[in-house]
Amino acid sequence: MKYLLIGLLVLPVSLHAYETKVTRIVDGDTVVVNFENKQEKVRIIGINTPESVDPRRPVECFGKEASKKATRLLLNKEVILENYQERDRHGRLLAYIRLEDGTDFGETMISTGYAYSFKSYPHNRLSNYNRLEKEARSNSLGLWSPETCLTTDTTQDILKEERMTLIKQLIEIIKALLELFS
Repeated sequence: MKYLLIGLLVLPVSLHAYETKVTRIVDGDTVVVNFENKQEKVRIIGINTPESVDPRRPVECFGKEASKKATRLLLNKEVILENYQERDRHGRLLAYIRLEDGTDFGETMISTGYAYSFKSYPHNRLSNYNRLEKEARSNSLGLWSPETCLTTDTTQDILKEERMTLIKQLIEIIKALLELFS
């Protein structure tokens, strides 16, 4: 990874970075930006927020709050898309988002309890995002607050999804070990 020196601040610079402006917030983990002279939906890598706009599902606990937080941080702001080479199954561009001051948007959303670490797909910030989520949970921030969502079906679904991901990873490790010793 390359680094950019700004005064006494050293920031990591992605090899695939694109400076742009956020023109619309879809929800807490999806935005629309100007990308190569067109409006492009961007799904932010490594975070997941409760649903607030999926027409097939009800608005989930803390979904509207996550969307409002994304709006405050991103709408009409200059940002940097990082690692934007791939698309998801819905055709959305996948990218990390860095704010003008160098802040990682995903880190901010997770550490303040507006998002959780998306563990279903590996990415290079997963361990950091997992650590930040653990801290947010320990401090009962945002969607992890007992007054907010911890008793809702949505949060229980998040916890169930995480357990299933962990079980799948353990099964893969066991398979690899069995192959190694057979």
